Amino acid sequence: MKKCKKIILLLVMFILVMSINVYATDSSKSTAEITVTPSKTTVEVGETITVTISAKSEKEIAGVAGILNWDKSKLEFTNSSEIANEGFESASGEDAVTGEYKLYLYGYSFPKQADIAKLSFKVLEKASVDEILNIKLSDIVLTDANVEDTDINDKEVTLT
Repeated sequence: MKKCKKIILLLVMFILVMSINVYATDSSKSTAEITVTPSKTTVEVGETITVTISAKSEKEIAGVAGILNWDKSKLEFTNSSEIANEGFESASGEDAVTGEYKLYLYGYSFPKQADIAKLSFKVLEKASVDEILNIKLSDIVLTDANVEDTDINDKEVTLT
């Protein structure tokens, strides 16, 4: 009988500990998604295209950061000073040391889904007709209103 009580007590403790662990694990998970969408995927020399960066999260979005890369000899970034959409501000710019364009967008309205930025690129004359052009957003981090970060996989737009 004494052995049976010990087994039941251990079983109850195990179930209690596991339920606390599952609750803590599930409540801390936050899903977030970033999409990078071009206005069109087929472009011609001299044409300007717009790339929209959108975010979606279970929690309210406070900001997005990442590194923007493109072939500067084939695409010209034309709106670096006015990229943030309504509800967001930009502290983005080219890193003087690395030459990378660091994207920092932060909000003050904290939506759960929003188009955060619109980036404009002009196709330069050095781009050949059948060439594939890429715009990549890497090292992406979405920060929610609780100042919790979610790492997002790299996103890439391909233009032909």
